[in-house]
Amino acid sequence: MSETLHQWREAGVFGALDLAFAELILDTSPGHPAPEMLALGAAAATRAPNAGHVCAELPRLAGRLAVDRDGQALEQTKWPELSVWLDALRESPAVGGPAQDRPLVLDAAGNLYLRRYWEQQTLLAQAIQARSAVPLPEVDLGALAQGIEELFDTQGLDLLQRVACALGVLRPFAVISGGPGTGKTTTVAKLLVLLQKQALLAGTPLRILLLAPTGKAAARLVESLTKSLATLKLPPELSAIMPSSASTLHRALGWQPRTPTRFAHNRENPLAADLVLVDEASMVDLSLMSKLVDAVSPSARLILLGDQDQLASVEAGAILGDICNAQGTRPSWSKDLSETMSALGLKLPEEQASPKGLQDSIVQLTHSFRFGSSSGIGRLAQAINAGDSEQALRVLREERFDDVLWEQVPASASPQDLESLRSVLRGGFQMLTFAKDPAQALEQLARFRVLCAHRQGRWGVNSINRLCERILVQQGLVPAGEPWYVGRPVLVTRNDYALGLFNGDVGVALEDGQGQLRVWFPPEKPGKALRPFHPARLPPHDTVFATTVHKSQGSEFSEVVMLLPPRPSPLLTRELLYTGITRAKERVHVFGNAAVIQAGVRARIQRASGLRDALWGA
Repeated sequence: MSETLHQWREAGVFGALDLAFAELILDTSPGHPAPEMLALGAAAATRAPNAGHVCAELPRLAGRLAVDRDGQALEQTKWPELSVWLDALRESPAVGGPAQDRPLVLDAAGNLYLRRYWEQQTLLAQAIQARSAVPLPEVDLGALAQGIEELFDTQGLDLLQRVACALGVLRPFAVISGGPGTGKTTTVAKLLVLLQKQALLAGTPLRILLLAPTGKAAARLVESLTKSLATLKLPPELSAIMPSSASTLHRALGWQPRTPTRFAHNRENPLAADLVLVDEASMVDLSLMSKLVDAVSPSARLILLGDQDQLASVEAGAILGDICNAQGTRPSWSKDLSETMSALGLKLPEEQASPKGLQDSIVQLTHSFRFGSSSGIGRLAQAINAGDSEQALRVLREERFDDVLWEQVPASASPQDLESLRSVLRGGFQMLTFAKDPAQALEQLARFRVLCAHRQGRWGVNSINRLCERILVQQGLVPAGEPWYVGRPVLVTRNDYALGLFNGDVGVALEDGQGQLRVWFPPEKPGKALRPFHPARLPPHDTVFATTVHKSQGSEFSEVVMLLPPRPSPLLTRELLYTGITRAKERVHVFGNAAVIQAGVRARIQRASGLRDALWGA
C-alpha cells in the first residue's frame, strides 16, 4: 500500500478496514497500471457507508482536497482527476458495471458502490416503483367520501390531511410526510379507520402491523394512535380491529444474532400483514428499508410516515428524503388522481398536469396545528428549512417570541463557565431528585432535555452530562462519586428483548417502597404499570441529562436546551438544527454564536446515493 494512503489514514480520511479492503482489491488486479488510484477508489467506496453515504460520488470528490474526520481540508492530499480515475478503475477486474458480478460497481454517473449497497438500492428502487405503479385497489368511493366527511370537521385547515387519508386508501404505497404538529398521527388514525371500513365491506378486516426504528418510537406510536382513536368514538366492531401494539423493524423482520444481515422474513417468507405502517421513516437506513420492502407481500399495503426534513439515518442513506425528492422539485399530482379526488369532494391544492408517477403516492402536510403565526419555534423552523440564515437570526433576536431564547456564546467559552447555562440546567434537573414517585420523575424528564450536536468535546454530550451531575452534587442533591443515585436519568443503548427494553428507552432511578434503588421505565403499553429494574440488570446504557440531536429523534419535550459547538462543524447542518429546534413543544433555549448558526443553516446533509435519481430521474 502506498505511503499516500497510509498518510490519509493517519489524517483520519480512511480507517484500517478501508485500507484492508483496498489491499484485497489490489490483490485481484496484479500488474494494474495505476494501483494507487484503484486503491483510493476501493478505500473511498468502503469508507462511504461509514460516513452515511450509499456510494463514493467520484465526480464530487475528483480533483479536490481530501478532508479529515473534522471536515478540515488536508494539504497535498488531493483526489485524482475524474477522467484519469475512472479509466484506472475500469482497468481492474474487480470493478464492473451494474450488470457485472464484481465486488465494486461503477455506474454511469461515476458513483462507485460496494456491490451489496448497489443491490440494496436497486431492490428498493424497483420495489417502490412497482408498488407505486400498481393499479388502484378496489375502493368503494362513496363509502370513502362519507367516511372522510364523518371523521373530519369543516374548518378547512385539514384539507391535506383528508387528501392523505384518501390517497392512503387509493394507493398500495403511500408516504405521509410532515413536521411536528402537522397532525401525522391523527391523520394515520383516521386513515386506519377508513381502510378497515373498506376491508369490512369486502368481508375481512386487515391485519395491520405497526413498525418503528426503535422501541421508544414504537411505544410512542402506539400511545399517540391510542389517544387519537379514542377521540373518534368508534363503534365496538371497529375498535376491536384497530392495532394496539407496535414493534421495532428488527424484531418484526426476525433479526437473527448469528446472521445479523439476514432476517427470518423476506420475499419467500413475507410478513403476515395486509398493511405495514412504518413511523419515523427518516431514521431508517438503506439496508433496513430494502429488507423491509422485500418482506412486505406484493398484495399488502405499505405506508411510510415521517418528516422528510429531519435528520437522515445514522447509517447509510437518506431514504425518506430521496423517496420524497426533498432536495429537488417533485412533480404535481397527476390529472387522474385529481379527478379521483374530485369525485371524493376534495380539490387538490395544485394544478395537475403531470403524468402518473411516484408523486401520486406522496403527501406533504404543511399546516402546523402546534406552532401558530405567533410561535417563534415555528418561525425559526421555517427559516432553517428554507436555508435563510439571516431570518433565523432575526427570529432568535426577536424579543416578542417568548418561546425562543438565544444566548450568544464566545468561541472560547466553556459550558462550566457560563452561569446562565448552569442556572438553566440546575432549574431543569433538580426536580428529578425531588420527585415523589417514578411517574412524576418520568413526567419531569419528558419536560426538559439538553440536546447537543456532538458527543465529544467541551460542548458534547459526555461533557454536559458530567457538568449536570456536578451541578447537582454542588447543590447537595446527589452524592459525589456514586454511579447510581436518586434522580439519575438513563438511556438504553442496546435492545434487550428478554427485558423488553430497547435502544432509545429512557428511565429514571428512584427508590421503591422498600427503599431499594430501581430504574423505572414507562409501561410497554398505555394503561399498564411502570416497569422497575435493578440497575445491574439493565442492558448497556448512558446517563441522559443531555443527548445528541440524533438520539432525540422521535421524542418531544416541553422545553429544550440546544447547545451548539463553538465553531462550524460538518455535523452541524440545517437538518440537525431543524430536528433539534422542533423537539421543543413550548420553549427552546439556544446557546451558540451567530457564525455557527449561520453556517449550520446554510449547510445541508449531502448523502451520496443513486436512489433519488433512480426514482425521479437525474
